[in-house]
Amino acid sequence: MATATKKAAPTAKKASPRKAAPAAKPAPVAKLSIPAPVQKSSSRAHRFEYTGKLASETRQKTPQFVAMIAAMQDIEDPKFDPKGFELLALVQLAVKEGHLAMPNTKNPDKQMRRIVAYYKGRLIEEGYVKQI
Repeated sequence: MATATKKAAPTAKKASPRKAAPAAKPAPVAKLSIPAPVQKSSSRAHRFEYTGKLASETRQKTPQFVAMIAAMQDIEDPKFDPKGFELLALVQLAVKEGHLAMPNTKNPDKQMRRIVAYYKGRLIEEGYVKQI
């Protein structure tokens, strides 16, 4: 009979510690000048000028439309310039000064944008404002 000889199990080789890679040199830093931020108005916001036409000269008198015309005539805020304003700023000041009421509005900013979008064409068409 043949006798089986046992072979010793191969021993696991211990991982030799790897040599650390040479430290990477930091890249040279270029001196850059960063320009100051420029405030841009949104591309949708247009400037308008009030023509002086009265609310009594309109064809259809909805309360919001008449309130916007009255606001253009009566706003006392020194920041408002009737010769160069944005319609959203006009609506905001009209609400602030009480010409335009939004008592049950959950989201007043969104409602102001809706008012601007709805009446912008009509204000231009009827000659109350002109785009500058």
